[in-house]
Amino acid sequence: VEVSEADFQQLYMDQQAKLEEKRRLCEAKMIENFPLDGGLYCPMIWDGAICWPYIPAGTLHEIPCPSYVHGFNTEAFASKLCTNDGTWWFKKELNQTWTNFSMCVTYFVDQQGEPEDLELNVYSDGFFEPHISTIKLISRVGYTVSFSALVVAFLMLAFL
Repeated sequence: VEVSEADFQQLYMDQQAKLEEKRRLCEAKMIENFPLDGGLYCPMIWDGAICWPYIPAGTLHEIPCPSYVHGFNTEAFASKLCTNDGTWWFKKELNQTWTNFSMCVTYFVDQQGEPEDLELNVYSDGFFEPHISTIKLISRVGYTVSFSALVVAFLMLAFL
């Protein structure tokens, strides 16, 4: 779908206004609402897109992906982990608490602003990242062994 620069700017401004409205509503809720049962909870927090309520410690909480964020799949869920000590899970690489929006995103945008296939990026920030160099090395060794065996087989066919 082609979107003109002016339309894109308007969509961006509309989304920013909606996010700002949601942030203000969240901050108002933070003042009014708090758990009264004396249990251990993660605090209510605005993460830039979603207002997360007070969540009991040791809970992974899911909220439907917001419809007011363009490009989000509203049938999927964002998740946030409240650790056992009543703090939101902290991602050291980002130096901040982290919300998992990976299921919300229908596509990524590359550095030139072009959409990329989501499947190409699924593992770029996850479990496999520290192992990618090892996986590539194993692949290269496997391809080399396979190619060598193929050359030997062709030579045997040629000279027999």
